[in-house]
Amino acid sequence: MAAPALPDFDELALELVHLEHRVGDVERRLVKAQDRQTAFPNVVTERHVASLTAELAQTRAAMDAIRAQLVPIMRTR
Repeated sequence: MAAPALPDFDELALELVHLEHRVGDVERRLVKAQDRQTAFPNVVTERHVASLTAELAQTRAAMDAIRAQLVPIMRTR
């Protein structure tokens, strides 16, 4: 019986770092868009804020999924 293939933990960790940087970028863009929406409310900016909010949620969900896969190597005894 063959052992199940393990994920490449180094690749997952690198992807997690990439996503953490992306979250910071999206958060900065979201704050700017929200400020713009507050100062000059319009439909286009409202859609942009909604789009960035959805992107941020998707990125955070992807990070959570990667962290779940990294649990075996993150455990300490």
